[in-house]
Amino acid sequence: EGPLTESTGKTRIIQELSKGRNGRKMMIGDGSSDLATAPNVDLFVGYGGVVARAKVKKDSEVFVQTPSLAPIAVLAAGAVGYEKVKGTRFQAVYEKGIRLIRESDVFFKEAESRESFLSLFDMQES
Repeated sequence: EGPLTESTGKTRIIQELSKGRNGRKMMIGDGSSDLATAPNVDLFVGYGGVVARAKVKKDSEVFVQTPSLAPIAVLAAGAVGYEKVKGTRFQAVYEKGIRLIRESDVFFKEAESRESFLSLFDMQES
């Protein structure tokens, strides 16, 4: 028992953790109780790498349907994060995430959002 098992528990945790802090919030989840947090974050990412639930896929701004979590790092850190990992052991993971997003294992609700996001990496990749 605890806040993660209550219907509004995840939302409450997000609100508590972000209180008085600047920055964007992203939530990743695979179920309806995770999806319920969407109004409280800047980006809700549905995850279907283990089980793809139709409602989560339909209602997520972005849906990751691959067992790899590499696209999550790319979505969270963006092009700035890519610059920071270049030349490190993490560059390969980041590039795998970009590749999976390009190959459509990651679905964006709006095609323009997908193209806009990927365009950030066109000039970044070596």
